[in-house]
Amino acid sequence: MPEELISHNDSNNDLELRVKELKQDIESRDIDQQQKSSLLDLLEQLQAFDLGRFLLTNQGLNGFWTSYVVRYPELDKGSVTDLERWILEQSPGIVATQQRYKNFHKILNSRLANGTHLASIPCGLMDDLLRLDYSNISDIKLTGVDLDEDSLKAAASLASDLGLDQHCEFMHANAWNLEYQDQFDILVSNGLNLYARSQEELIELYANFYKAIKPGGILLSSFLTPPPLIDPDSPWLLANIKIADMVQQKLLFSDLIRAKWQFYRFEEETINDLKSVGFKDIEIVYDQNKIFPSFTAVK
Repeated sequence: MPEELISHNDSNNDLELRVKELKQDIESRDIDQQQKSSLLDLLEQLQAFDLGRFLLTNQGLNGFWTSYVVRYPELDKGSVTDLERWILEQSPGIVATQQRYKNFHKILNSRLANGTHLASIPCGLMDDLLRLDYSNISDIKLTGVDLDEDSLKAAASLASDLGLDQHCEFMHANAWNLEYQDQFDILVSNGLNLYARSQEELIELYANFYKAIKPGGILLSSFLTPPPLIDPDSPWLLANIKIADMVQQKLLFSDLIRAKWQFYRFEEETINDLKSVGFKDIEIVYDQNKIFPSFTAVK
């Protein structure tokens, strides 16, 4: 069971030291000069914007940057560098993440009812719950759980800004060590399973979610399918994806940053994982290119 933040660091790393280490690593690799030049160029470009610097030093996203990434299509764009625009508008995995966010909202809005208790674990800024349509709802309870104190403070602030603070509670806790039992009608979890370091760790996470959900309640989550450049059996719909974007995504997130969110699963594996802890009636909702599917599973 992870005892520390696994998606990002809880303190500011030394960017200059990280860049130096990455340069040395790139130069030492047994790859051709063109690939080395591409990696060094991406390394230079990432240092020019806040999201890039955070990715370099953390190899993952915290609540703030997850919110920025998924909500980017609806934000005022302002001034962004070419690489940041590419990440947010063309990187296949990031575009799928934005579609996942919309799919979550469609599923959740269709299930909202008075008296429902929803949880977000880990909650980050809790956009998945706080930005739902509560116009016809007066009795709702929202619980946010996270191991990151900064995310909890930001989520509480957003709840206040949106006038939902009276419906919310926030808990500092580890998703692998939840004290809840038969508590939630809907438990929402985005992203944490992508950082699992083994199938055993993933199953343990799902088992904790299962325990926390009421009988008849649902888990709403998602999973990343393996890219074609990693697994030839990938379900990605390549007719819709530019090869250049796919190659650059691998260079940036896998070869350079070595992002921590690379625990990939096929649909069948995910269904089997969920069934192994007791979930049933599992339904998959795909994004446009079958990169980041969402699913509901019933306890």
